[in-house]
Amino acid sequence: MHRLQQPDLRSTIITVAVVTITAGLMLAVTMYFSKGAQAKTPNADRVLNVDTGIWYPTIQAAIDAPPTTHGHTLSLTQGIYLENIVISKSLALTASDPWSTVLDGNTLGRVISITPGVSVSIASVTIQNGQVIDGSNGGGISNQGVLTLTNSYVIDNWVSFFDSIPGGGGIYNTGTLNVISCTISHNSATGIDEVGLGIANLGVLRISDSVIDQNYNYVSPPPGSALYNAGEVSLHNVTISQTTGAGIHNRAGGLLSLSNSVVGHNSGNLTGGIYNNGLMTVTASLVTANSTGIAGITAYREAGGIFNNNTLTVLNSTISENEACETGSGIYNAGSLRMDGSTVSDNKHFCIPAVGGAGITNNGTLS
Repeated sequence: MHRLQQPDLRSTIITVAVVTITAGLMLAVTMYFSKGAQAKTPNADRVLNVDTGIWYPTIQAAIDAPPTTHGHTLSLTQGIYLENIVISKSLALTASDPWSTVLDGNTLGRVISITPGVSVSIASVTIQNGQVIDGSNGGGISNQGVLTLTNSYVIDNWVSFFDSIPGGGGIYNTGTLNVISCTISHNSATGIDEVGLGIANLGVLRISDSVIDQNYNYVSPPPGSALYNAGEVSLHNVTISQTTGAGIHNRAGGLLSLSNSVVGHNSGNLTGGIYNNGLMTVTASLVTANSTGIAGITAYREAGGIFNNNTLTVLNSTISENEACETGSGIYNAGSLRMDGSTVSDNKHFCIPAVGGAGITNNGTLS
């Protein structure tokens, strides 16, 4: 029987292998020079230094690169960045849309740390899933420099500790912080008292056209507040709502101005809406539907709307529909309170018997 002779495929295989390897080398060389010319490769490089034209795979790589210097702008492509970022240069980080450009701490630490002496702007990003469990402050952002945060979301960040420290589940600020058109939401802090669930400020803080809502504490009755201030704060056109804790805590030595804003639907321990132990002015604002107190637990010093223990001025504002178990459903004043052109109405107690007035309980100076 005659057998067909099999062709010798070795030369063919070798030839194909050589062609493939050669093509791979040519492709690699082509990509190398292309990268040098265009400063970008798809999928790998996501952060563009606008000033140098160089692309980087991560935000931190772009910040740390020697060509990146003070005053440069980093443009972020859409996507999720699983990073814990330290910004030690004066830079601008920009993106096109906050929902599609996400800076995610991956619960491995704080999302963004800004060092002293730098000026940073961040725009149109979401900052989420920061987690700090070492007793330090600021789950989403810790700012020690000058930061302007615009059109961004700070959500689902957390700090955990077992002492009375400022916290700042979302943001901790000891420098200068400007927050414009942002949402600070669903951040939390686990502690014992006087903690900032959304923001803790020990520096200078200005917030405008923003929402601070649904920040919470696991402890019951809930200590803490959406905004904790031991520095200087200016709030304009801001809504602070649905906090598991007070809306605002302005502690001793704090200076706080609230204008054209709403503090509503917060529920805290001793105070639902605002606790003031510093110097505070409320202008053309609404403090409404806040609550405090627990039936069966006698406090005698509580306020659904505002608890003032220092110096408070209320101008052209409304304090209404707040609830407390026993005292000061609208306002409890133990300091110096001045009111002008303002309304306190429809506040009520939910415990019987109640102590003090449902509108204003005054144990200080009222004018």
